[in-house]
Amino acid sequence: TIGATQIITVLNAPPTFTLGNDFTASEGDLIQLPSPVITDAGLADTHTYLWQVTASHGQEIADTSTPGLSFLAKDDGTYTITLTVTDDDGDSTTDQQLLTVSNLAPADVTAGGPYEIREGESLTVNANAVDVADDPLTFTWDINGDGTGSPALGHETSGTVSDDGLRVTWTWEQLNQLGINDGPAEFTVTVQVADDKPVSTTASTTLNVINVAPTPFLSLQQSDNTPLPENGVSEGVSIQLVDPPTDPGNDEPFIYNWLVSRDGTVVYDQS
Repeated sequence: TIGATQIITVLNAPPTFTLGNDFTASEGDLIQLPSPVITDAGLADTHTYLWQVTASHGQEIADTSTPGLSFLAKDDGTYTITLTVTDDDGDSTTDQQLLTVSNLAPADVTAGGPYEIREGESLTVNANAVDVADDPLTFTWDINGDGTGSPALGHETSGTVSDDGLRVTWTWEQLNQLGINDGPAEFTVTVQVADDKPVSTTASTTLNVINVAPTPFLSLQQSDNTPLPENGVSEGVSIQLVDPPTDPGNDEPFIYNWLVSRDGTVVYDQS
């Protein structure tokens, strides 16, 4: 009997897998990728995972060794997802997938209000907005309904700006420059909130301006512009009104109703 021996060396083969096609999402989305299907000729091989993600805008995402991947896409941009699968013999395979995350417009935008002021009063407006990526926001106010406005940090009048435009105050004199100078009147107030891309969302409310009665000043003098004597005037002397009434609104001309009485008896009642 003749025997023969042959040594067969079995080389390890790395595992194979694919992450699939590139895909898209929106900023603020939770990205969840399951473990891919691993093919390995070594049926007894075990595998370790290494997920790595790099973002174009610098978001830091920790490496993970779990079979699947989960992370929050905080901002728009591109995310390069890399998975390396290594078997217990040290051989590995790597695949990549590209995630494109789109920007979202500011959400939950409100213009506050409805607002109500009396003639002569200042106006303070307050907006609210949320951006899922915490992008810097620009607030553009149109408070007189003419369809024009500019960012609150250089807005359509020299109002006082707080919180980067979330809150703006105009004095009555500044409102006059925008044509808000009389009541009763109603105006449409609109705020446009834009992120730095820019993508914007608008919201509107109303401004009601209430009329205010004029304030009369009963200051009289003789027709020759001399003060009235303390002991009264002589019969036949004309008197005149010195100071006209004041009104914060644009309400001139005024209608004057004069009532003069003597010893309890009305002697003059004219408009």
